[in-house]
Amino acid sequence: MDETRANIAVMPDPAQRLECPNCGYDVRGRDSQRCPECGLALDPRELHGPHLPWTRRRSTGRVRAFLRTVHLVLFRQRELNAQIDKPVRYADAQRFREMLILLLYVPLLLGSLAVVALGEGASLDFLEFDAPAGAIATNVVLHGSVLLFLFAITGVPSYFFHPKYLPVERQNRAVALSYYTAAPLALLLPAYVLVPVGLRVGGLGFQLIGLILVVAGVLCALAAPFWWLVALRRLGNHILGPARAWKTTFLVLPLWILLAITTLSVVPLTVYYVAIIVASLRI
Repeated sequence: MDETRANIAVMPDPAQRLECPNCGYDVRGRDSQRCPECGLALDPRELHGPHLPWTRRRSTGRVRAFLRTVHLVLFRQRELNAQIDKPVRYADAQRFREMLILLLYVPLLLGSLAVVALGEGASLDFLEFDAPAGAIATNVVLHGSVLLFLFAITGVPSYFFHPKYLPVERQNRAVALSYYTAAPLALLLPAYVLVPVGLRVGGLGFQLIGLILVVAGVLCALAAPFWWLVALRRLGNHILGPARAWKTTFLVLPLWILLAITTLSVVPLTVYYVAIIVASLRI
């Protein structure tokens, strides 16, 4: 029953809002080629295409489009689900995923570079490297593992969103939309700022520092559950049906844990082990 229901395409609602890509004003029924609210030149292909802000990033700007897409995934789940009945470009979804990974990774990279520059980084002294070279080698391994981890966990859900019983076109849309569900990870970005402020700024009152750290902790704690339950499960429920959606949701969780162990522990330890062997051969 669920699978049969998933195959039925929902006809577009003629009363659906047509929003201006720049300000969100409802321009449905307007004859003008410009938005009456902000004056933006309107492209009919954008108005009747997928209602995903990220697809309109060329006219609205990448930052605004990214933030609006995150807001849509977090708080406007029905609109995200409705995109399964519209043309969704896989390339746009990939660019959004890459943008999210870049935003999550760059602060870590800058922080580690600052640590290395200050000479406080960990080093591979047991391999008889000098301190700067050891710190650089350690950071290269760790950052490679982090990047691998981010690409892996944001890609795993897509493997569950193309069941054979769906038409190929609908499978492709579902896979693309699964990449957008990772948007709640953007909640980690404010935590990147709040945690260092709470730990380093000694001039602030103790209670204020504690509040900053609590807020940062809450943001971190919400990111994965929002992705797992709110975005991923609800999209799966709409596309795959309730039974398969819950099955997918509970399969994804252990896979995320397995990927975290593999990419953040096994891979670095394997690299270190190989480095030890190479260093021993030099002696």
